[in-house]
Amino acid sequence: IEGLGFFSVSLKSRPVMDKKELRSESVHFKNVNFRCCQSLKDRLKTMPLSRIREEKCRTFSDEEKYRRLQWYMDRHPYITVLKYRSLNGCSDYTARKELAGFVAEGTLEEGGTRHMSIYTRPVSKDEPETGPLVIESNIDPE
Repeated sequence: IEGLGFFSVSLKSRPVMDKKELRSESVHFKNVNFRCCQSLKDRLKTMPLSRIREEKCRTFSDEEKYRRLQWYMDRHPYITVLKYRSLNGCSDYTARKELAGFVAEGTLEEGGTRHMSIYTRPVSKDEPETGPLVIESNIDPE
């Protein structure tokens, strides 16, 4: 492509010791390669760069974050770090720190796995504890 560079195809085959062993059936497509032309490289080396200003995230007060968390928990059984981040427009670090604070206060309980934490409301002592989910089977026990 004029002014940009050119494309080429690379091939692969099984290892051979003698070129007589190489047959067209054993040669296969491997990849498409792009080689940039020198004039484009020269233009890119001298191109002006500028930083794009990122839009500031909206910050909420602690009371507003708590209210938003309660609103979400009224409608869902649990919340994740990712959902808390999107709910309050904060970073991963901030979300984890604030959720850990809610756990320390007793507002939430942490569960799940190391890589996928979920936060739920603590079960009050007045509520009856639910047992494991039991599904009746149509298979006769022997």
